Amino acid sequence: MSAVTATCVLVRCSPEGWTVRVVEPGASPDRPGGWLPLGLDASSSPCEALERARALFPGRLVALYSP
Repeated sequence: MSAVTATCVLVRCSPEGWTVRVVEPGASPDRPGGWLPLGLDASSSPCEALERARALFPGRLVALYSP
């Protein structure tokens, strides 16, 4: 993925737990750093992570991300 066309929130599972990143238009999700903890450990379900991200970022497109 080279760039996004609208502001979105990406959700991924890392060894430390679920994290999110807000990606602005024209930015690449592959840039290093910028992932914020979502407050869920890695054993939480993807559905739970998406629900939490949607609650924290209302009105934004929220999607699972896997590099």
